[in-house]
This record gives sequence, structure tokens and C-alpha cells, in this order.
Amino acid sequence: MELLRDTLGEIAPPLVKDCQIRNGTMGGAQGWRLTALPNHTDDPRHFDIGFTVSPQSMVLTDCISGIGSAHEAAAMMAHIWRETSGACVAEMLTRRSEYASHLDGSDPAGLPGWHSVVSGIVAYGPDPTSNNALQAALLDHEVLRAIAPQLVSALDRPAHNGIKVFYQRTPTSATAEIRVNGAPHQAAGQALAALPWPKVTAPTIARFYAVAVHPV
Repeated sequence: MELLRDTLGEIAPPLVKDCQIRNGTMGGAQGWRLTALPNHTDDPRHFDIGFTVSPQSMVLTDCISGIGSAHEAAAMMAHIWRETSGACVAEMLTRRSEYASHLDGSDPAGLPGWHSVVSGIVAYGPDPTSNNALQAALLDHEVLRAIAPQLVSALDRPAHNGIKVFYQRTPTSATAEIRVNGAPHQAAGQALAALPWPKVTAPTIARFYAVAVHPV
């Protein structure tokens, strides 16, 4: 929680002013909360995070794996969180169009039928060229619209559906994952995998986070 507080404070200092951390939960003066959830894997470098933007809102979830030693993995997790689901949190709290994008259903990159808050795309791995190629492909594919036929029916909340988009590629394999409100969505993941992807010369991961905030 301290890592998440500090990394969120780097982009939005007012949000973390006077926040309180207790028993794996951080609460902000504006009513938002972050919570460390039980790890759904056996990997200690994997982190599950829940967040709400108000006392009345439903919990949104994300899960992020870091790379390296325990300290390195935690620091990487905090950075990835800040740029993806954390950016959505900051944008939903401030509504400044500064931390993440607001897309309506008619936007080419948006989710039909929903107003969405969508983070930027983070790509990471040992080879910058491969990272850049995968990041560009994820952006060019306009993923939310591309997988919407499989995805929309899974948005079972009237508001605040969290969507994790994750794609990992190596020279010989690929993993595509979509999670909706924390649960893997197989059909949407298969639709993501079926999109055309560039070859890479080293293991590369690209991901972003979106919140389907309310229907439009």
C-alpha cells in the first residue's frame, strides 16, 4: 500500500494527501479505497488489488505480476498499476482527462453502448523494439471494439465494470487474457488472441485497463 500511495502521489499528489493505511487497505479523504486482495496464484511476485472510487461504488479489481527480485517485482507492479488501473482510478476521481481517456460508445476505440475510462498501454520486456511493436499493435487494434461482441454480455454490473487487457508474446508463444471484474473471460481472450500480432525477438508484455463506467 505504501508503494501504491507513493506512486499515485507522483502523478496526483492531492489524492494521497492525508490518506490512511491500515491492515492492507488505503483510504483517501475523498472516500476512495485501495485494498490488497488475496493472491490468486502461488507466485509471490503477483499482486491482486481492489479499489473503489466512493463508499457506494462496487469494487474494481486488477492483478499484476512484477519481474525480478521481490523488491523489484513490487516496484514494477506499482509502476504498472499507476499507468493502467491506477490511472483509471485517478481519472475517475478527478475527471480531468489527464490520467486516462474518456471514450463513449461511438469512439472507434471505445466500447459500444458504454462510457468508458481507458488507460494508456504499458509494454515491458528486455527488448525495446519488441515492446514498442507490441504496444503499437495493441493500440492499432482498437481492442475494446474488436472484442466487444464477446465482451459486452459479460458486463453484468449497471456501472463500474473493470476490464483488464493483457497480451504476452515470445518468439514462439503467446498468451491473451481478458478479465472482467476479476474473472477470466475465455471468449474475449480468444478474440484478443485471434487479432494479428507482430513477431517479437524477446518476451514482451503489453496491457491496459478500462472501466465501463455506465451505459450510454
